[in-house]
Amino acid sequence: GELEFEKCLQHLQVATNWTGNTKKEFAEIELYNGLCFYGLNRPTEAFDHFEIAIRVDRELELPPMQGPRIAALFSSANRCG
Repeated sequence: GELEFEKCLQHLQVATNWTGNTKKEFAEIELYNGLCFYGLNRPTEAFDHFEIAIRVDRELELPPMQGPRIAALFSSANRCG
C-alpha cells in the first residue's frame, strides 16, 4: 500500500545522499524514486525522476513487469530527456 511506497522513498532519499554512487547507481536510484512516486499516484514527480535518470544513463530501462501506463510515462520522459 501507500505506506510501502513512503518507506521506499525514505530509503531512496538516504541512497541519493550517499556520495559514493556511480553514475549508473545514481540513475537507478532516480529510476526507483520515479517508480515510488508513481506508486503514490504522483505521476508528475515520477516523470521528473525518470527524466533525471535517463539524462544520467541513456541506456536505462524500466524493470520488467511494469504496467502500460508507467511504461508510457517512462517513454515520454525518455523523449524529453
